Amino acid sequence: MIKLTISTLLAIVSFLLVVLFIFLMYLLVQRQRESYFEKVCDRYLQNYSQLWYDYLFNNAFFSIVLVPRGSPQVEAIEKFFYPI
Repeated sequence: MIKLTISTLLAIVSFLLVVLFIFLMYLLVQRQRESYFEKVCDRYLQNYSQLWYDYLFNNAFFSIVLVPRGSPQVEAIEKFFYPI
């Protein structure tokens, strides 16, 4: 039979609680980053979808503001071209 002292069990439990807390904090930070990413994508779509439509279908001139700056804007353009 395995004999464990109470102090050993408390150390193991406290270590697991610390690991759980670190994992929870990681998940919360990732969720905040994802939320910010989605806000930037939606803002880009709101502001520039009409310009993209005019450029693609009405033969308007390509504006420099349509060039994506960063991965959220690239993702927004992908959503514009592939609205699933």
